Amino acid sequence: MKKEKSNKQKILNFFKKNKIQWNFSDSYKDYIKAFIQEMNWGLAGKESSLAMLPSYIKPGFKVPIKEKTIVLDAGGTNIRTALISFNNKGGHKLHYYKKTLLPGAAKEISKNKFFEEIYKLIEPIIDKSNKIGFCFSYPMEKTKDCDGRVLAMSKEMQSGRHLIGQKIGENLKKTLKAKGLKKKFKVVLLNDTVATLLAGNLIGQVRRYKNYAGVIWGTGINACYIEKNENIKKIKQKIGSQIINTEFGNFDKFQKSKFDKALDKKTQNQGFQHFEKMVAGAYFGSLCLEVLKQAAKENVFSKKTAVYVIALNELLTKDVNNFIINPFEPNNPLGQKSVKKTDKETIFYILSLLIERSIWLMAISIASVVLKTGDGLNPLHPLCINLDGYTVHAMKGLKGRLENRLYKLLTKKRDIYFEIIQIDHSPLIGAGIAGLVN
Repeated sequence: MKKEKSNKQKILNFFKKNKIQWNFSDSYKDYIKAFIQEMNWGLAGKESSLAMLPSYIKPGFKVPIKEKTIVLDAGGTNIRTALISFNNKGGHKLHYYKKTLLPGAAKEISKNKFFEEIYKLIEPIIDKSNKIGFCFSYPMEKTKDCDGRVLAMSKEMQSGRHLIGQKIGENLKKTLKAKGLKKKFKVVLLNDTVATLLAGNLIGQVRRYKNYAGVIWGTGINACYIEKNENIKKIKQKIGSQIINTEFGNFDKFQKSKFDKALDKKTQNQGFQHFEKMVAGAYFGSLCLEVLKQAAKENVFSKKTAVYVIALNELLTKDVNNFIINPFEPNNPLGQKSVKKTDKETIFYILSLLIERSIWLMAISIASVVLKTGDGLNPLHPLCINLDGYTVHAMKGLKGRLENRLYKLLTKKRDIYFEIIQIDHSPLIGAGIAGLVN
């Protein structure tokens, strides 16, 4: 027992020395205040790390029954395509579902080649509908015609630079026209968080939730919520409400360690997506490796393990998760026999604290979005959070710990009631809704 306490204390001292904040119990209120302030500035069109992008998609919709629409979900390294239809009970059916590598994810390709490849994916179903809902999970500025202009390409997308500034729907329609297709297509662009909110809104109507938010914690991170147009100072429309895409992966007020800064310098979009690089699946494994290498240099591990860790070229987020599940898995980079058992214990503590930091950061951010809605005051009609993303649902214990942290920040501290739900294929469902009703 004394040895365990000593090992834990050694790691706590290492974190303190290197100024890695992992516990926010004394500072979360200040961060929530800063987050909401950034949201308000973004809505007003003032300088802010939160873009607060209008989606021009209204909540409160009636989905046409049985009509099919083509849907695409591009995010991370994969793209999903399908036809989707809905029934009168809030259910849906996917037809011709296919998942494949996103064009340009593995190697750089031109803009024209990107849209050529997208066309090939939907070619088998292009005669089934003239409506296309495209969930495009990268920062983009929505336009009033429901298209989207790419602002940045995160998650280390190899062909990102060729798409920046381009309107996705416009380019796709040009490609379809060039293929000789005569019918007029409608392409509706939306972010995965907006799609996730729409899916939650469809499924949650029976529960009579007061309001909705969509949250992604996967390869990347983001959140959206419903805002009154009168509060969106940077647009002229003042009546009604619409979904706001916060792009909160770029929030830059969280205290960054030297490891966060070192990782940022190694990324393609250096200086952007500050918060995303601290917690998202695309970066978390690399961040952990940065910290482990420094621990090795500071003699936190035995000499043999230190040499091994310093020589590691790559650590994926899935490797971190698999190590937490089983530290003795021999195929895991950290589970090798060459890593002593006592060092495995030390690694476990380091990774656990970094995961705890991630949970705090995501909880603070989601709580800020919930508080911004002003809803969740009635336990009979809580705010619904549709939580999507591979990282939060695949990493051991992450969803439960996040929900518990949110309960303490919102319900226990402020009497704000919420429920977290998970809907399979949320981005495709949301894209189908948007394609049909906008």
